[in-house]
Amino acid sequence: MLRSLLLALDGIVDHGAALESALALVEATGARLHVRLLLDRARIEAPEAVPLGGEAFHRRAADTVAARLGARLDALAAEIEAVLRARGVEGHVGRLDGDARAELALEAESHDLLLLPNALRRIRETEAVEVEFALPVEAFLPICVRPVLAIDAVALQPGPAVAAYDGSPGAARALHAALLLGLLAGRPVHVVTVAAEHGLASDHAERAALLVARHGLEAKAHALSGCGSFADELLAHIEALEPALVVMGAFGRRSWRELLFGTVTRHLIDRVRAPLLLSS
Repeated sequence: MLRSLLLALDGIVDHGAALESALALVEATGARLHVRLLLDRARIEAPEAVPLGGEAFHRRAADTVAARLGARLDALAAEIEAVLRARGVEGHVGRLDGDARAELALEAESHDLLLLPNALRRIRETEAVEVEFALPVEAFLPICVRPVLAIDAVALQPGPAVAAYDGSPGAARALHAALLLGLLAGRPVHVVTVAAEHGLASDHAERAALLVARHGLEAKAHALSGCGSFADELLAHIEALEPALVVMGAFGRRSWRELLFGTVTRHLIDRVRAPLLLSS
């Protein structure tokens, strides 16, 4: 079960749905909530090639961005503490002010689940200077040892779940984590597998569905086959099922299948609007 939840916010990407999802999980499970506000000075102050005499300008620009984001995080801290008091939720709000990715990865080791806003799509859709210092989910996953719940614009809600499953260790870990943390409790679970051969897809989907059923949940296996884009096939099926939660492995590094599914996963992170539970 979920005992400790880490919510990481950078003050850049909209955090409303992520904060609401964290509060709902804490209220449902009694887990302890830890909030970390990220100021990624390592990237803001990273040296870069500048014309002769441009170093002072670069330093002033970095200081300006850091000051602006720092003030935004101060306001966000006050906002979150007020929300916690209003909801009667006990939590701790702190700052990570340095190499945000490395520090957050270390912090996550002492928690069950890390919750992040999914910045990938919105990073491309804005021209704000600060957005390049947001924490993109796909860049953080490879160094995080805990499952990550990535929230876009829709908060976690009751409803069916989809497990995008290819039989890889990453997919198996993600599904098992979702079961053990109680994130699938009360949800019908659709296990969706895409493969070039229908028999292979069916084998993977049936095994994963059996695991779900052994946890006392309703499970249905969906085996898809084809020679086109695995990502498009998966996305179309996921959209048709209208899930409240999608579970998938991510960024595998041990086999050709994991590498392929890693590419598919990044595509889905960019396009699926339901909350995504990811594990590397």
